[in-house]
Amino acid sequence: MYPEDLPREAEVYRIARRLGGRITVSDLIVEIGVSAQIAEQSLERLVDGTRVGIEVSDNGVIVYEFREFTGR
Repeated sequence: MYPEDLPREAEVYRIARRLGGRITVSDLIVEIGVSAQIAEQSLERLVDGTRVGIEVSDNGVIVYEFREFTGR
């Protein structure tokens, strides 16, 4: 997978902002029509522990939290 195959970072951030700062791989698949692999790679590359973190929901779903957009 090459970086040019992945959605642009700004596009992922816009989606996260619109969805309240918490998104899943499935959210990204639905929003931009990419495969699960590309969606997961796109989100994983943004995780830095500061702006973007990972949580596991009670039902085991990985949720990517864009902290600057949560709680607004």
